[in-house]
Amino acid sequence: MPGYGAGVVFLVRVGGLVSLVQSDAPFASYLTPSISDVGGDGAVKASTKGSQLVRLSGAQMGSRALQPVTRVRYGPYDPTNTSPLPAAGRTEGLGLEFVAVDCEVGTDQQQIRCLTAPGAGKGHWWQVRVGNQWSPVFDAQSSYAPPSIIGFEGEGARDASTRGNQVVVVQGANLGPTTGGIDRVFYKAVTVVGPDVAVGNETTGEDTEQPAEEDLTPIERLAVVEFEAVGCQMTIAHEEIRCVTAPGVGRTLEWTVIVRDQRNEDPVTSYHPPTVRAATSRAGDQA
Repeated sequence: MPGYGAGVVFLVRVGGLVSLVQSDAPFASYLTPSISDVGGDGAVKASTKGSQLVRLSGAQMGSRALQPVTRVRYGPYDPTNTSPLPAAGRTEGLGLEFVAVDCEVGTDQQQIRCLTAPGAGKGHWWQVRVGNQWSPVFDAQSSYAPPSIIGFEGEGARDASTRGNQVVVVQGANLGPTTGGIDRVFYKAVTVVGPDVAVGNETTGEDTEQPAEEDLTPIERLAVVEFEAVGCQMTIAHEEIRCVTAPGVGRTLEWTVIVRDQRNEDPVTSYHPPTVRAATSRAGDQA
């Protein structure tokens, strides 16, 4: 008959009498569940807010009538860990885990359906527990979507002080949960440097578009200066990060947010251009 679990004992009923369980009686078990595929909207580039459908296909997953799924978990595999994936029920070295929600058997023995939890990251393994039996870990390489930046607010977003210490509010999507998600926030000034090009075009004050790296001549190069944003905190889960600028210069500042090893494309802000209040000649005369 359909069933699930390990440590199963058999009882015999004769008439109205049921046999006793002997202390040395052997235990039986059903086959452990296994996963062979992970699909659905929540499997690749899922929303970090969660609540997206994931379908786990495999074998020995139980029946819809019994609904024996007790836990489904997933998380990133440590790329520095060269050991084989752990056996059933073990997740040593696999890293932080997420717990899927509202899991149920969708197709008898063959498919479990769940909703993703809020999270972030990529390269995720999956594991299911049916009754008291864990499946082996399945390296699905599922992922949440990488962060994206939509815009900036705050006094440090445009014409920021070169002294730094101004607030920049980074607005976006898929920035991750409120805790434990932000790896790094930094921004960089990229300027073409050559015999006839002044860094940042400060000689003319003009805001000219920088050529692509493949269009540069052999005597030109890209000068890149990185600045580390300070004290970054998630102020609205998945949507907003608050940082403080570092001292620096630059007109077009490309921002990068890294959330659990995933980075965004590069939107821009700027520092205020330099101003000259006075000039002094070599002889010490003020101009």
